[in-house]
Amino acid sequence: MTSTNDPANTPDAPPVVNLGIEDCKRNAANAAVREHFPASASYVGIGSGTTIEYVVKAILALNLPNINQIAFVPTGYQSRKLIHESGLRDIKFDSLPSGALIDVAFDGADEVDEDLNCIKGEEHACIRRNWWLRRQRSSPKLREGQMAKAGPLKTDQDNFIIDAPFPTLLLHSDIIRAEAEGEVQRGEGEGGVWEVVRLALSVKALEGVLSVGIFSGLNGLQAARVGDGTGGQKPIAAYFGMADGSVVVRGVGSNGNVMTQVSQT
Repeated sequence: MTSTNDPANTPDAPPVVNLGIEDCKRNAANAAVREHFPASASYVGIGSGTTIEYVVKAILALNLPNINQIAFVPTGYQSRKLIHESGLRDIKFDSLPSGALIDVAFDGADEVDEDLNCIKGEEHACIRRNWWLRRQRSSPKLREGQMAKAGPLKTDQDNFIIDAPFPTLLLHSDIIRAEAEGEVQRGEGEGGVWEVVRLALSVKALEGVLSVGIFSGLNGLQAARVGDGTGGQKPIAAYFGMADGSVVVRGVGSNGNVMTQVSQT
């Protein structure tokens, strides 16, 4: 029996939406492509992960007249196969013309913090992805969540992937806030606590480590202002598909600050 006082049972109440994970991924992909795919693009990066298939479908749904002139740059075998099967034209990363930057890159992430630093774990093309990101102007990220794994994982280059858990990482703003409050907090591993950028640099400096699945530092817009001819590591926006059908966007605003808003689906 249901109560007549339950607002969900009134004639004017909006229908309750509880989307599954695949619908959430599809909504996030559609919003990211709609808001960030440049019609004049020459090179577009396509990452890997369970959401990227929806990204490619959303790109095809744009029905761009110049789609055959756009070269899609994959991060690895999975994304290259997806590009081919979708009838799009791919180009290997090392075949990009000298000085050319990827106009926009779409990729998934396991975790995204409030400063748009990202973690992508169990990555099979981690080194290639870092090179790829350094050649892109902008990069929307799509929150995917963590996937179960079985046995040791390797990259496309046959290097082992190690999952290394750490306590919650600090942001640069946490360091500044601690200093303002008179506390000493360097985020350099004291007490096991790290600031995200310092952790990434420290792990990369370890002998035998080729790369790390932390993507931090400058985003594409910031890198363009630096003007050294390289792209950024961090995305300019992250898209989160929600169970109620909305898409929450955490992105860089016109003032350079990170803002959170709801995208229209």
